[in-house]
Amino acid sequence: MRHKISAVLVPLFLLSLTAGCGADDGADDPIVKTPANGEVDGIGGGKELTMVILTSSNPPAQVGTDNSATGYVMDMARAAADILDYDLKFVALDFASGVTAVQSGRYDMEAFMFGNQERYQAFDVAVYYKQSNTVVTLAEDGLNIQEASDLCGHKLAVSKGSTYMSEVDKTVADCKSAGNPLEIIELADAPSGYLALKAGRVDMHLIQTDYAEAEVAKDDAVEAQPLDYFPQLAGLGFAKKNGELAKQFSAAYNKLIESGTYTEILDKYGVSTFAIEQSEINPEPIN
Repeated sequence: MRHKISAVLVPLFLLSLTAGCGADDGADDPIVKTPANGEVDGIGGGKELTMVILTSSNPPAQVGTDNSATGYVMDMARAAADILDYDLKFVALDFASGVTAVQSGRYDMEAFMFGNQERYQAFDVAVYYKQSNTVVTLAEDGLNIQEASDLCGHKLAVSKGSTYMSEVDKTVADCKSAGNPLEIIELADAPSGYLALKAGRVDMHLIQTDYAEAEVAKDDAVEAQPLDYFPQLAGLGFAKKNGELAKQFSAAYNKLIESGTYTEILDKYGVSTFAIEQSEINPEPIN
């Protein structure tokens, strides 16, 4: 069965007007309980679900001007929804607004959610890939950043509020102890870091590895370093009351892993290093 897939950009001020979307519109049509044998094929019966995604200008996860949604996360979700027989729709919000909307039951799940103890307090996270960070530098500088200690002595742009900041604080302390301080410049987001790098305000900027590869593909004057910094598990986040959905999507992702579709999707977007052996709900964090 083919399902209609759509993506809708919803301004924050319109959230109060969309109470009929997502989980709430199915109050009289509850999520079917996952069978004990874990067989989930067709379990959704065509029920509509809404997934929150992030607006992004980077190819691995992109919302187009025509409201299309492309990227490894969206393709994987479509494939899982086909197995489960859910009519999957997308809505693009900033991450914090998405957290609130999913917790309130306005929408059913949020993409790009890291698997850590903080998130597990409020969400069931169906983890199905791992994501890491690296630094992008100017190619002409000839830098070779392989370990966190190689950041010492440089000026590094970071994005405010990023989950990697606890690790950055440790690196700053280590560099200070070694007598080779690391200077941190906090900016609004990764694109601001890229601009700061190009303008010579910083030596490098810290960014997710998939976004780093996208920057390099667009600009041969920059290069992604081999540094693997603060890797984390990631997947779809579901409010605790939607734990059955988390079980079902995790089972569907495992079917995609077994069939090889999972690998094909990651390869398509050049993020094969994100692969893990199986999907789990709230597994032990790797960081």
